[in-house]
Amino acid sequence: YAPITEPETPPADPEIPTFDKIVIHYLNSDLYITGTEYIYTNSNSGSSKFEVALSLQRSDAQVFTLVTNSDGTISFRKDDGSYLYCDANNVGFTTLQSDYTKFVLEEAEGGWFIRCAVANYNGRPQYLEVYMGYLTCYSMGSNESLYIFLLEDAE
Repeated sequence: YAPITEPETPPADPEIPTFDKIVIHYLNSDLYITGTEYIYTNSNSGSSKFEVALSLQRSDAQVFTLVTNSDGTISFRKDDGSYLYCDANNVGFTTLQSDYTKFVLEEAEGGWFIRCAVANYNGRPQYLEVYMGYLTCYSMGSNESLYIFLLEDAE
């Protein structure tokens, strides 16, 4: 007789952190997201976009309240009421909550991928990533470690 085995239980969805206040830690380079916007201007094309500065010092990290929206997405709100924003080109802060302030947390090894809920470029979803020392967004490439963030208790 064949042994009786229990049916496999599908893995549970990862739990969103329940801390009151969080900081966002980029694991690949041990950097923290700050509350400072930076304007990047391409020297070849002259086009500009907003990005967010990063710091090696946890003490410089922006503290966010993790807001769970009615549609299941999450938003990152600063104490001044502004939200982290991504429109597939710019990453910054805005005082108006919109679809561009909504994100989806996807489980990653040791942390989270932070996908923009609606922003996409050429039909590809955009993820928060660090490039040249700033927080920006891009379609996820093959090196997934470039997109992993840890949401840490700010206390």
